[in-house]
Amino acid sequence: VIPETPSNDENGARGDMATKTVRVDCGKLGLSYDSKGKINKVTPGGQAANKGIKLGWVLTKVGNTKVATKSQISAAFSACKRKKIAYGLTFKTNTKSLPTPKSVGKKAVGAKAGVAKKATGKIPTDDKKKKTAEKREAAKTEGNKKEEAKEEAKKEEEAKKEEEKKEEKPPENGKIKVIYSMYDNEFDIVNGSVTAEVIDEEYALTFVMPKCKIRLTLEENKGVDPSKLTFVKEEPEGTYQGLQVGKTYYAMCEEDPEEKAKSEERSKAYYADPNNAINMGGGVETGGRKEEGCSCIWGNPCVSAYSCKNWHNRFAVAKANGWKGHS
Repeated sequence: VIPETPSNDENGARGDMATKTVRVDCGKLGLSYDSKGKINKVTPGGQAANKGIKLGWVLTKVGNTKVATKSQISAAFSACKRKKIAYGLTFKTNTKSLPTPKSVGKKAVGAKAGVAKKATGKIPTDDKKKKTAEKREAAKTEGNKKEEAKEEAKKEEEAKKEEEKKEEKPPENGKIKVIYSMYDNEFDIVNGSVTAEVIDEEYALTFVMPKCKIRLTLEENKGVDPSKLTFVKEEPEGTYQGLQVGKTYYAMCEEDPEEKAKSEERSKAYYADPNNAINMGGGVETGGRKEEGCSCIWGNPCVSAYSCKNWHNRFAVAKANGWKGHS
């Protein structure tokens, strides 16, 4: 094999053109070219690859024959091969050339990427850009999903509120009945509301039980633990809301602790007096002796729940029977 002979412009500069001449023998070259002589395939391990011929070079001369078309190149190759001697191939190399592949097809591209990564420790720029774009797109998609979920939750919440509004009855104007002990008067409500003050003016509950709080409930509360009752909403305290025309409500008095203690002390003092109504004959005769009965019916609130016939309403019962309140 005759060694390759560079052209006079071996460094690739002759005006604005760079050329290179490679000496080859008359055997098979292992390359192919397009209609303008541009190398588009170099077989790995072939003579052309071993001589360093690159993809993208343009063939301008075969031997001493200038060529410009595919038919001219084919004819020149045939003439040189018939002579069975080494000849030169001249290329224009200023066109951006591609590296000679080391292996066939996709494997060559993978090998290139692998070599680049191994040599630099970095992923080639194109791959890096692709991965960055993919990550950015994935992040954008995830963000969109979160926004969609947030928007969906907001819509569900708004729909729920609308349903609740539909279920709520509008405020009503009319009358309700309020029962307390033997009282069962009717009261006017406006926009589903009435105040404790209005009820107290009719029933005088704070006169009997100073500073007491009046609660309303739909449940009959006779003998029921108050903690188990559901009371009508008050907003502010003492102003009942959400009342419904035609309904019957039950009033219950929540006594003021200090006033309750004072009342009990006065009741004890009353029962200790031998001249009170009970000791003078208000008790129950049983076999020649008296047992203490309910004093509310005699106009005096009971001091003990055991003898009282209506403990929760004792003051109202006593008042109805002539009690004038605490002096």
